[in-house]
Amino acid sequence: MNQNELKEVLEYNEETGNFTWKVSNNNRIKIGDEAGYTSKRRGYTQIKINRKLYSAHRLAWLYVYGEFPSKEVDHIDHVRTNNSISNLREVTRQENGRNTRIRSDNQSGVNGVSWNKQTFRWHARIHDLSGQSKHLGYYINFEDAQAARSEAELEYNYHVNHGGV
Repeated sequence: MNQNELKEVLEYNEETGNFTWKVSNNNRIKIGDEAGYTSKRRGYTQIKINRKLYSAHRLAWLYVYGEFPSKEVDHIDHVRTNNSISNLREVTRQENGRNTRIRSDNQSGVNGVSWNKQTFRWHARIHDLSGQSKHLGYYINFEDAQAARSEAELEYNYHVNHGGV
């Protein structure tokens, strides 16, 4: 699949991130219909073209920039179905990991801050640029642990949306 082939079959709206069909392939799909479906397993929009399944965010990148991304594509706002080009950025896996939502099992409400039962203190940690977990300290006050984590996020170039909902 290249950009010209893609543009022959789909129209892409850069603002909404939606694809619509420019061709009809049978009774089910008509010209102007929205293309794709949301995968229940992963939550991304998928589009099947010529019996091959593509992620819509990767097709958006191809449509606008003329080539598939060589790295991962990050949804800046964490919404996997928001494929507007302004919400997509090409990143390494490590950079993508520095813009993740807060985990559903997080109990403190802050990425990298947890209660340590042995020390009865808040433990702050972060993954550094090499991907290694780095201890930031134990803190009596939650706010101090949160501040240490925030400072480290700036130092290690975490995205401003990291930990957002």
